[in-house]
Amino acid sequence: MLSDVTWRKMPTDILTNETMTYIESQMPKGLEYAPFMFYQAALKKADNDGIFDIEDGVIFARLMRVPSPAIVFQVVNLMGQRRMLFRE
Repeated sequence: MLSDVTWRKMPTDILTNETMTYIESQMPKGLEYAPFMFYQAALKKADNDGIFDIEDGVIFARLMRVPSPAIVFQVVNLMGQRRMLFRE
């Protein structure tokens, strides 16, 4: 059975959201899916206050199905620049 926390919601426009599609366009060829997988991984890793720790990026890379933690940090930096994420 899946774990469910009611406050964790996936936006219905995530595939067409202008900020997400911009970030998608900045990804290397073949890794355009990474921002969407990051969003999903962040929802999974977030605590009850919506805070998560990327640490060294290895776990996020595995959850996102990307070959390198560098891709995780590229997505994080792009999301930070577009104010989708904030550093605590």
